[in-house]
This record gives sequence, C-alpha cells and structure tokens, in this order.
Amino acid sequence: MVREPALVALVAELFEYFWSAAWAPAEVLPEGEVMTGRQIEVLRLPAAGRTDAAIARKLELSERTVRRLVAELTAGLGAESRFQAGVHAARLGRV
Repeated sequence: MVREPALVALVAELFEYFWSAAWAPAEVLPEGEVMTGRQIEVLRLPAAGRTDAAIARKLELSERTVRRLVAELTAGLGAESRFQAGVHAARLGRV
C-alpha cells in the first residue's frame, strides 16, 4: 500500500491524464462482418487529406453522398473528426 502523499498525488494525476485521453471504440459493424471496399476507401481518402470533391470524383459519387458516408462512418466509430475515424478504423483492423 502506498501512503506517501506526493506519490499518491502523482498517480492520481497520471490517472486523470490518461482517463481524459482514453478512447473506447464503438463497433461500426457487427463482429465478423467486413467493411465494403467503398467504406474502406471513404475512410482512407480523408485520412490521406483528400477533399470531398476529390473523393467523389475518385469513387464516382456525388459530394453529398461522400459527406453522408463519411459522417455515418465517423459517428459509427465514435470519432470526432474524419481523420480520427480513419485512425480508429485502422486500430480496429477495419482498414
């Protein structure tokens, strides 16, 4: 048991820091289900810095469809940004 006030304060501060930075991924697809090629591309291209217009041209979709797909995948992954959605998907082994 640790009772040293300075050490307890340090451990508590570290816990608070890591707790605030923690990320619990939401499952975008049921276990065992594979993402479609389109979903994978829609996650990869924004992470690579592509704009909605560039993604739409590449995938032969409308910009509105691209924005909707990105928003759905981002929300499903519990991400706060398009780039973060790509990172979360990679951590989950989805892309």
